[in-house]
Amino acid sequence: MYLFVALFLCVSISSGSATCHDNHSCKLRERLERYNNRHFEKVFDKTARFTISADEECHHNCNIETVNQIRDVYQPDGYYLMYNLPDFNEADFTIKIKHRVIYVNAQQENGMSFRDVRTLPQIIKPYDGFWYLDSGDLVIKFNYKGALGSEVAADCNEYINDSIQTLPRSTTGTLRSGDTS
Repeated sequence: MYLFVALFLCVSISSGSATCHDNHSCKLRERLERYNNRHFEKVFDKTARFTISADEECHHNCNIETVNQIRDVYQPDGYYLMYNLPDFNEADFTIKIKHRVIYVNAQQENGMSFRDVRTLPQIIKPYDGFWYLDSGDLVIKFNYKGALGSEVAADCNEYINDSIQTLPRSTTGTLRSGDTS
């Protein structure tokens, strides 16, 4: 008797994974669910590989070119990227943005140069930025997409701008007209 019960349990457990039996719509749902799981696992893996590759490239180039201190500063009025570059003048700088990637290039006529490429945080408006020099520091300021500390809904349809824009220098000091402190 116990042998019969044990055999019955083994058979019911092994066939228990087929919960849909002959229900066609149930089988389609299960197949779609398996596809979606595999699809999003692939998207996750691909996105992670590309992000890691981009970060590794930036870190590698940072180690080659950068001996100057670089600081990220998250202030209530905006995000600041600060470079300690006391040997450069305003005319030496070119700063470019493409989507969320920034390229800082400082080149003097005597051949002295500084270059940096890095990925900017998603919470900023990269094309709203500007730069200025302050006591030997190159300061690049970006406005946030929303107020710091506020809740902003993630937008899956956010516009991705793949054009290159040269970031303007602030002519009025630390803030341009229309910026809030």
